[in-house]
Amino acid sequence: MDEKSHSVKTLERQLEIQETLVKCINTLHGTEDVGRAIQELLSIIAQYHAADRAYIFELDRENHVVDNTYEWCRDGVEAEIDRLQRVDISVIDRWLPYFEREGEFYITSLSGEVDSASEEYRILMEQGVHSLMAAPLYVKGELMGFLGVDNPRENTDTLLLMRSVAAFVVNDIQKRMTEEQQIIGALAGIYISMYLLNITEDTYHEIKSTTQIKQLVGRRGTAVYKHMEKVMRHLCADEYVEEILTFIDVHTLEERMSGNAIISREFVGRESGWCRLSLIRVEDEGQFYKVICAVQEITAEKERELAYQQAIREALENQTDAMTGISNRGGGEQKIMEYLEHGTSGMFCLMDVDKFKSVNDTFGHAVGDKVLKELARAMKESFDAADVVLRIGGDEFAVYALGIADENTGGEMLDRFFASVDEIAIPEMREWKISVSLGAVLCDGKKADIFDELYQKADEAMYLCKKNKGKMYGFYHGDFART
Repeated sequence: MDEKSHSVKTLERQLEIQETLVKCINTLHGTEDVGRAIQELLSIIAQYHAADRAYIFELDRENHVVDNTYEWCRDGVEAEIDRLQRVDISVIDRWLPYFEREGEFYITSLSGEVDSASEEYRILMEQGVHSLMAAPLYVKGELMGFLGVDNPRENTDTLLLMRSVAAFVVNDIQKRMTEEQQIIGALAGIYISMYLLNITEDTYHEIKSTTQIKQLVGRRGTAVYKHMEKVMRHLCADEYVEEILTFIDVHTLEERMSGNAIISREFVGRESGWCRLSLIRVEDEGQFYKVICAVQEITAEKERELAYQQAIREALENQTDAMTGISNRGGGEQKIMEYLEHGTSGMFCLMDVDKFKSVNDTFGHAVGDKVLKELARAMKESFDAADVVLRIGGDEFAVYALGIADENTGGEMLDRFFASVDEIAIPEMREWKISVSLGAVLCDGKKADIFDELYQKADEAMYLCKKNKGKMYGFYHGDFART
């Protein structure tokens, strides 16, 4: 359960980050007022991390200073932007190697990680900063500033959003960048291939791609579907091509994306392992006409998902008898105990095959295995789907039939089962008929029955049947209701 919970939490986190990224993209693309867009962007980031403050600093290398150019503050938090102008760059000298080597970084504790005698410590303490996250802003490989949040309280175990969003705000540093180039800067590092598709004009242009794909389709052009087909045929393994081509069909895209900011499909790449193809809707005054088509390599994520699925399968197999396909003792006993704990009335039955050793000795163990499989089949057909049917081990089986409150009702069900067993015909056994002896005990759900007690009582009733002549059943209390 721990692994399952971890996998579910991981998937939920990935979806939350992706949805937040889409929100950031739409925020920047949805307004011509760059300043207002960046303020809203900082608000999204700060709220995602539950931070006190989100901000942008820009470097002025010529004057050896940094300036706080944008700031968002949580209610009740004092603004610092006016006091953080023309700050000597030496204050963040310790940060610069981190930006170059690691990219983003996280100071989890100011008192534990920063020299208390430093100017960095003094300035941060004056602002009430106890922890912070920061991501560098690069333009053409040159550090131009950084994006940061103060005192983050949530989602502090991932810097992915900071890393992705950092590239968005380079637009304010380099004014010549278009809104579409903002998207390039933000997402290019995450995806193998990315195109901006204009559905209305039937045009595309490349945001990021491989050298081979560039040679196939070029950086920009018309006839969107024709060229995206070339891209996907190059990227997808053969068995996924047709499914992915249907997925990227631009003629049905608007209808399929109605109400969805993003839709995705997974496939195996020819060279890159598992991939996820995402189509991200770009709104313009509520009109649908642009879509980002992006391919992300997700092999590590998929391997974790497949490992989890395998663990689930193994867990299910651990509760299933490998030979017969019904519950094994561990799985079946657990289900029965759960019913007993909840006071669910029923009939517990214990049975084994009469003279099963003779079957193995006479016809061989392969035929003996067929007998066990046929008996399990008869049990599944005779009892209700909700009943617990299990193999205890060897030729011993058990059933907990739910809701059976009296011997007459139970006897009718057992009559059907015995008739089904009598119809079993195994060619290798010729005229030899399979028969079972069965002991049953009723549980009214009013007292706290336990599995071991039921097993013992049913075993006593079964033993009396077998000692008598076999091929019969009886209820625990010594008198046989039917034979």
